[in-house]
Amino acid sequence: MLRIGRCTAVALVAGYVAALAVAQETKAQEPKEPIAPAGQEALLKQLATPGEHHQQLEPLAGKWELAVKWRGDPADKWTQSKGTAQYQWILGRRFLQESFQYDMGSQSLEWLGIYGYDNYQKQYTAVWVDNMGTNTEFASAQYDPTAKTFTFLGEQDDPPTKGKRKFKWIITLDGPDRVRFESFDQSSPGTYFKNTEITATRRLK
Repeated sequence: MLRIGRCTAVALVAGYVAALAVAQETKAQEPKEPIAPAGQEALLKQLATPGEHHQQLEPLAGKWELAVKWRGDPADKWTQSKGTAQYQWILGRRFLQESFQYDMGSQSLEWLGIYGYDNYQKQYTAVWVDNMGTNTEFASAQYDPTAKTFTFLGEQDDPPTKGKRKFKWIITLDGPDRVRFESFDQSSPGTYFKNTEITATRRLK
């Protein structure tokens, strides 16, 4: 009968465990089996089809009268003005286009936005451009059905510091004909202050 020394047995067990670990790691690194063409077509169709999440944006569609107040610093007093906004579906109701305009002292602020829901990333998305800069802002959000609120979180360039500054854009559906928009800027890391609040009332004509 063949007898294996204690040290030899331990070495064999250790070698087996190491080999098993290597095999498992190699298997994990192997490329996953691609989805068959028929499955790919079904998946792409599913991802490209607007659904219930897109429908959550429907209350924004239409034309709005705006009551606006804004400030540049938490210590500043609010400045008030009025404006208009319009939301319309584009690209087969996959995206909602936003157009805002209101006076900011000696200049009229205008911006365009595009809202959507990414079926693959499972989050709301937004992109904005305006007439006061050449930058493009991006943000993503989740929707709270209880509070009827979209909370968009994004990051923008901060030229004075040559760094980045985070911001929040919150849309609250206060009713079928009333929406509240709130913009929060980051005054310091982890600290936000509200710099804009807009109350929108639906234009019925």
